[in-house]
Amino acid sequence: MGWSPTAEPPAAKSAAERLRRANFNAQRWRNPAGAPMVAPEFVSAAGRRVRILDVRTEAELTSPLGYIPGSHWVPAERIAEVAARLPRTAFVVLVSRGGERSALLAQYLEVLGMPFVAALEGGVREWKLKGMVTRRDDGLRARTRETIPVTDPFSADDDA
Repeated sequence: MGWSPTAEPPAAKSAAERLRRANFNAQRWRNPAGAPMVAPEFVSAAGRRVRILDVRTEAELTSPLGYIPGSHWVPAERIAEVAARLPRTAFVVLVSRGGERSALLAQYLEVLGMPFVAALEGGVREWKLKGMVTRRDDGLRARTRETIPVTDPFSADDDA
């Protein structure tokens, strides 16, 4: 039997992990099309606890909007490789210009078995409108799907 967005993810190994999952799920909602979404404020506060993946085209990366520091670039056509590369329980936030592309791709990653995925509401455009920092340089081109950390530094058993 295949995985579905309503299926249960693997059991958390620690109380801290259960809390992180609960927090992520509490901040996530579904848009009218059913895509999982999170607010820019949540992503900003989460920092490196979520993997921010920018799914825009190469030309968009150095546009006036810039990109979110700490994000990795994964072209939309290669998003399936993320599900194959990252742990199923990784916290992933997808970013596009206005949020539409990333919303569709977040639904796709859910179908591929990633239960903790969401799109950034309003995309990088909303991020910038809210006064959050973006960068405009070629740095994001070097941080591709191959450089996304596979292990999660926040998933260690820290119940002690």
